This record gives sequence, C-alpha cells and structure tokens, in this order.
Amino acid sequence: MNLQELYEDFHEETRLFQGYASQVEYLTTMQYIHMYAKRPARILELGAGCGAYSLALAKEGFCVTAVEPVDRHVELLKAGKTATMDFTILQSDAAHLPDDWTDTFDMVLCLGPLYHLKEKEQQLQAIASACRVCRKGGILLFAYIPHDMVLASEAMHVEGFLTGDEFDHETLQLHNDPFVFHDEQHIEELFQPFPLIKKKHIAADGLAELMSERINRFTAEEFAVWMRYHLKTCEKPSFLGHSNHNLFITEKKVSSYR
Repeated sequence: MNLQELYEDFHEETRLFQGYASQVEYLTTMQYIHMYAKRPARILELGAGCGAYSLALAKEGFCVTAVEPVDRHVELLKAGKTATMDFTILQSDAAHLPDDWTDTFDMVLCLGPLYHLKEKEQQLQAIASACRVCRKGGILLFAYIPHDMVLASEAMHVEGFLTGDEFDHETLQLHNDPFVFHDEQHIEELFQPFPLIKKKHIAADGLAELMSERINRFTAEEFAVWMRYHLKTCEKPSFLGHSNHNLFITEKKVSSYR
C-alpha cells in the first residue's frame, strides 16, 4: 500500500488527540522540541503529516517549513496556515530536498519518514538529507516505531491478532507494511555513518498504548500526575522497549573533532 492510499483511510489528523493516551506522545515530543528550540529558530519538519507539530510551532512564532508527500495532508496543512504564520509548505519527501537548503535549519524534525521507509538504503538517505539541511550544532529529532512492544500491544488490544497474518509466525517479526518497525536496541547503529552526536533516546509514549483504556478514563488531575511520571521515566533505557513510539535526539557535529 502506498502512502496516498494509506492516509486516505488512516486519518492522521486525529491520531494524537483521540484521548489522554494518544496525547502522551504529542505532549512528550513537544516537551523535547521546546527543550532545544528557542525563538527565532528555523525549524524544518520532514513528513509533517497534517501539521500537529509544525502548525503548532508556527503559531508559537517559529519560522517553520513543512515537507509532506501525501496530497490529503498537504491540503490540511494549507488549510491550517494563517496569514500571521511564517510557514512554508513543500510537497516532497525527505530524500528530495532543495540543494540550497544545506546547513539552513536550526532544528530538523523527522517524525514520520522512518515509519514508512522499508529499505535500509532509503532510511540512510532520509537521515543523510536531514543531516545535510541542518546547520552545524543544530538539533535533529527522529521518531521510530519499536518492534516488540507493538506486537505485545496489538496482541492485547486486537482480537485474533496472535493467530492472524500480521507477523511471521516462525520469526515472530511483524511485517513492515504499511508501517516499518525498528529494534530499539540497534537503532543507534543506523545513525553511526553520520556526523551526529546522540543527545537523548526517549520512550515517547511509554506505557500509554498498552494502558490506553485505563489512561483514557483518568480524570484531568490523574492524567497530569501520569504525565509527570511519564516524563520522569521516559529517558530510562528500560522504558524504550515498553513504548510504541520512540524519539532519538541528536546534534549535528560542529567539526570532525567532536
């Protein structure tokens, strides 16, 4: 299934806002974006989807460029843009960025491409493009979907999943279609060829997917406490394997000596 077909049926614009559990990933990612981005930073989002992050950051006054390949998402990005925003939209993908963007952006958000690029060569090309357009000393955030917890949470929430055809029953590996899954223990190897320094490795939603039914019944006060707990624990390596979405944060080296 190609991306255009996938996102006709899968409504990305509601994914992060369907309840408290789905908000954990969004709130956590925004927390770390704000940790590193200070106005007037120039921010590029690759695979911007419907603009959950890029439109919100543009509203805050950042200079934002959103790159997105899916027709439906581009229309939603255009619809969300206002006259007061410093917001540019380019319909393209991470592998095809303008040559003159080299060393341009203070922060690059790559929160979608690794969800769909099946071949390692494609993944490396996307990382290389993100690295090229980020200035030296800039920050890059990469989101990915860990394999093992997705299998566990699907088994918990989807009736008949363990006897279905969503994974190889010999290897217990999920099929990388339409989403691509990564082993969190080896994700850092993917970034080794690039001039990037690891800053943080985050369990972006932690236990939220597995506990979604309970978390969605929290009161506002309970959810506030849960978020404090999650943000306290999300940098612990032990939580990376219990999360359905992880965030790998890097800094582009200033020189080859760092």
